[in-house]
Amino acid sequence: MHVSENSATAFFAISVPTLYLWAALTSGHRRTWARWPATLVCARAAIGFTLALVLIHVFTTQASTQVARIPWPLPASFAPSVRVDPVTLAMLGLISFIGLVILTFSRRYLAGDPTANDPDQHIYRRWFCATLASISSLVIANQLLWLGAAWVATSLCLHQLLTYYQQRPQALLAAHKKFLISRMADAFILVGLVVVGVHYGSFQMDRVFARVDPAAFTPGLTIATALIACAAILKCAQLPFHGWLIQVMEAPTPVSALLHAGIVNMGGFLMIRFAPLMVHAGLAQALLVIAGTTTAVIAALIMTTRVSIKVMLAWSTCAQMGFMLMECGLGLYNLALLHLLAHSFYKAYSFLSAGEMVATSAQREHTPRGTEPSPARWFVIAGLAGLAILALFTIPGLGRGHPAVFSVLILALASLIGEASGSRDLLLRAGAGALAIAGLYLLWAFLSTFWVPAARVAPSTISEAGITLAFGLLFVVRAMLSTSGGARRLAWLHPHVYGGFYLDQLFTRLTLVIWPPRLPTRAPLATAPASPTRSTAHE
Repeated sequence: MHVSENSATAFFAISVPTLYLWAALTSGHRRTWARWPATLVCARAAIGFTLALVLIHVFTTQASTQVARIPWPLPASFAPSVRVDPVTLAMLGLISFIGLVILTFSRRYLAGDPTANDPDQHIYRRWFCATLASISSLVIANQLLWLGAAWVATSLCLHQLLTYYQQRPQALLAAHKKFLISRMADAFILVGLVVVGVHYGSFQMDRVFARVDPAAFTPGLTIATALIACAAILKCAQLPFHGWLIQVMEAPTPVSALLHAGIVNMGGFLMIRFAPLMVHAGLAQALLVIAGTTTAVIAALIMTTRVSIKVMLAWSTCAQMGFMLMECGLGLYNLALLHLLAHSFYKAYSFLSAGEMVATSAQREHTPRGTEPSPARWFVIAGLAGLAILALFTIPGLGRGHPAVFSVLILALASLIGEASGSRDLLLRAGAGALAIAGLYLLWAFLSTFWVPAARVAPSTISEAGITLAFGLLFVVRAMLSTSGGARRLAWLHPHVYGGFYLDQLFTRLTLVIWPPRLPTRAPLATAPASPTRSTAHE
């Protein structure tokens, strides 16, 4: 990948986090124009600077990656520098657009909240914009220490939003658990980045990637990349460190939208950014495959037992993050980037329209369904899917080097067809949707080849087979639950699935033992009514 040093893009790249930071610093001004109007103006300006940066990068440069170094009195290795490439542009566009949408929604949301007065909204605006500034700084950073500092700042600013409702003990407990897990992730990534920088003799990301030599991968570097992968796993709320993601639903809905659309994805972005290094880190890739596959399968199963829309969306995020990390572990960074962008837009829309989703879900429950697929029909569908998967593993080149991904796609389509086979309309919609998704994926796979480095190390057969077996087991369970006989046989499993296999309960107890949070004293459930005499006297 060709890298050029150009300072022309530095102004536009740095302007995005600077605008958010300015909005955070001026959010407490007494003048009316400096409250919500000024915050929204800064958010709109951030989109403008992002579009300008895209145009400059596309039409005025020849290199796929540009690096702008900021003058610094210390050695050049420690100088702050900005990295602009297609991944940076895609992430900046995502952050600026979703940030503006959620801020606009937040203004109406807080206006209808009787507990959110103007000082509280000032605090909300400050930390929301500070969070956006930290995320955008993380995205444009080319210097490893700057990236690590932005990673820590993102978590600390988000913590202030998660504890916005100080009177809710459940929200404070969830935020406390997230705080402890984030500090573990911070320690992992900072140690990993320092070791990588010392090993390659530079903390500039472009120079580190240029010096990567697969033959000189030392044990220390292997451990460092594993620590960075562990930081991504913790950031993406993978099992058994997932409980906080489910329980922070006590926070305001716009904060949940920002968390699920832009922050929890940062673990996947970290792996995509370090793709030139991670493709040679066998231990790190194995950790991503194991953690991602396990979380994706278990969280997808648990999600089917949830009734609350927001909780169901949270479990969906947990599963999707697992699948994204699994893709990174397989070296499919272009597919992981597509997954990240699509998931962010979908989850932002889902949380901001949660009320409409409740109505849609209720309408589906009262809509007559088709005939229940028979076990024989499921058996035929499973047999055809099994033959297709067997062909992927036995015929050379049929799976394009990644039969596990195509196996998961086949199982997903088989499950969709099996559940829709009782209704002709649902079956036609499922088939049309499958063709549309396949076409979009092939188009993205072609275009993203120029943006994201492809895997240069093929995944092991053990990883491919393990992923296929795990999702195959999930397919069998879902198929059994779709039939009355199978559901009766799996009735013993339902309480354990509904309880999340009790993983979060164990982690919560451990958290309360190691570092218990300070929770507010609960108010009395009811107060005795005042006597008429006392009421009259007060009046």
